[in-house]
Amino acid sequence: MPRSILRVKNWVREDSTRTEEDVCEVCNRLIPQTGHRHLLRLQTGQVVCACQHCALLFDAPAQSQYQSIPTRIISLGRAMLGMEFWDMISSPVHLVGIVKRRGGQAEIFYPSPAGAVSGGPISREFLTLPLQEALDTMSDEVEVLLFADLSGMTEGFLIPLDRFYELIGLLRLNWQGLSGGNEVSRRIRQFFDQLARQAPSRGGLA
Repeated sequence: MPRSILRVKNWVREDSTRTEEDVCEVCNRLIPQTGHRHLLRLQTGQVVCACQHCALLFDAPAQSQYQSIPTRIISLGRAMLGMEFWDMISSPVHLVGIVKRRGGQAEIFYPSPAGAVSGGPISREFLTLPLQEALDTMSDEVEVLLFADLSGMTEGFLIPLDRFYELIGLLRLNWQGLSGGNEVSRRIRQFFDQLARQAPSRGGLA
């Protein structure tokens, strides 16, 4: 499969010409501009808008051209990555998403204003047991384990793929200079606060 997560749509737009309706890209039915479901187009790696009917149609994993993106958000234990994880990946930015590919291989992605930068596959033997268990429960390709260890914030969530794209859109829209600036840091904090409000209690993976 193509590296779908690299094909990032600009989910955050400030456009006064936007209408209040969007279109399902499968059946062309009009849908609300916000709050609708999304599908992953497996052959191209694109995330497309969908009505509720089409989202349910492609909800179960199958050999079809689309896969529904789940809507669940789960708050994870802050220590799930383990103390050595950030040293192991040698990343100067402690903001990372982990995707499970078809076949079970875990792959690291770093959200950036240029898109999602692949850090390559990571062997399960380098992951903590709770993180391995989380990978076993998540849907292939369409869910992301998102972790941040930034100044004053250490958080982890299981999120839908489209929410990961939303984070990238926020970075793209608000990034300034080489380091991003204070505004992008504030927006990242707001994004994680929103996830915390939308998620059930910690430890809800099943």
